[in-house]
Amino acid sequence: MALPDELLEEIFLRLPAAADLARASAACVSFRRVIAGHPFLRRFRVLHPPPLLGILCWDLTPAQPPHPSAAAAATYADADFSCPFLPPSPGRWCRRDAVAPPNLIHRPALMALPDELLEEIFLRLPAAADLARASTACVSFRRVITGHPFLRRFRTLHPPSLLGILCGGLIPAQPPHPSAAAAATYADADLSCSFMPPPRDRWRHRDGRALFSPALEGIGGDYSPSHLVTEFAVCDPLHRRYLLLPALPDLLVGQVHRPDIVDCEAFLAPPGPDDVGADWSSFRVMYLVRCTAKLLLFVFSTCAGQWLANPVTVDVFRCGAALHRFYAHGCFYWEVFRSNKLLVLDARRIEFSTVDLPPPPGPDVRKMAIVEAGGGRLGMLTISEHPEPGADHLLYAVQSKDVNGRNQWQSKSVIYLPENYRYGIMGVAGGYLLLTGYPEDDMPISYFSLNLQNFQVECFCQTGDKVIFGDLYADLPPSLSPPTL
Repeated sequence: MALPDELLEEIFLRLPAAADLARASAACVSFRRVIAGHPFLRRFRVLHPPPLLGILCWDLTPAQPPHPSAAAAATYADADFSCPFLPPSPGRWCRRDAVAPPNLIHRPALMALPDELLEEIFLRLPAAADLARASTACVSFRRVITGHPFLRRFRTLHPPSLLGILCGGLIPAQPPHPSAAAAATYADADLSCSFMPPPRDRWRHRDGRALFSPALEGIGGDYSPSHLVTEFAVCDPLHRRYLLLPALPDLLVGQVHRPDIVDCEAFLAPPGPDDVGADWSSFRVMYLVRCTAKLLLFVFSTCAGQWLANPVTVDVFRCGAALHRFYAHGCFYWEVFRSNKLLVLDARRIEFSTVDLPPPPGPDVRKMAIVEAGGGRLGMLTISEHPEPGADHLLYAVQSKDVNGRNQWQSKSVIYLPENYRYGIMGVAGGYLLLTGYPEDDMPISYFSLNLQNFQVECFCQTGDKVIFGDLYADLPPSLSPPTL
């Protein structure tokens, strides 16, 4: 719910200086509208008299560093205090006064606002970029905004924006994409985690962390999904920290018959409801091992400080490999290859189940993504490949229940994609679906984002003739990303 202007005025009146007010006005449009209003500025001048900026001797001789007024005086560098626009006079214009008379109105004392009210204000900022600008306004704003409890609430309401693709380093969003400016703030970040001890292999990113496993000996350092690894490390790339996890215990490893392994997949998950003392730094590592006749899931919890004693075992899903992993409403989803089913892992209960899918739109392998829809429901985006080259589009359907409680998918809309490309699905992160566009001609390989709120399709970046494969990176600006380890 939008906050009334009267309440915003009371917040801004408590800023200690005009410089803080100027920075707050740059945070977002609604802040600037209130601050630039004449009634508010009159009130602010009564409570905060303007500082002395310089001496007027025909023009302004400004305060000089290190005086506290020097920075404010510098903003008047282009101002013409000689007033050449005055009409000609038979005589000479003489400056009689340059300072407004002191305001004799009693200045009431202002009561400090509680942090809880400031949090409610900042939660209503529309984007992380606005929040970052507001945090520079004054010390009290920054203290509230950078607090872990507030940032957790903000991330829940405003998922971090998709900034780029992790392929070694960060391949950022490029202008004019809305995420390009935020992605540019990561130009100096070492997201390749070069400070990690060797060896390291593939990694997965979540909530500012990266998950590593060692490169396996005897296979030339090449990644093979069927090799069982027992050691993992979690890294915070921005703050150059890492945590080596305890090795997967022999008792758990012994429950896997290695010749039966089809593939293994490790990924990060949020803490569960049973994780006592969970906070901002808590997480879980889940290691899914798919064998020819069963699935095994091993779970490490930072709250417990160890791998859970008993893996989750499921004796189903023999029909095909699990494809892309998606996360929505607290669950992980995989499409089972050449099967109209989703494999579902409820990350809170650590339970597996399946969801039926409608038949694919064509004879080829389905290209689809699972996303969050309103009301706790699932949404599904599927690429429909048109017989005519370059005319692909997306089909959007939402999960619902019929009168008998059975699962069904309702078609909602058709989303047309830029022409002259064939498309593949890269992944979902930061409120976007990212698509790989393979051109029909000599155009560069392009990546397109679909905004999951308004279904607007925009060019995200281009990589020339090189196809990249990697994880999607979504995060808040570095100034709002506290250490996660």
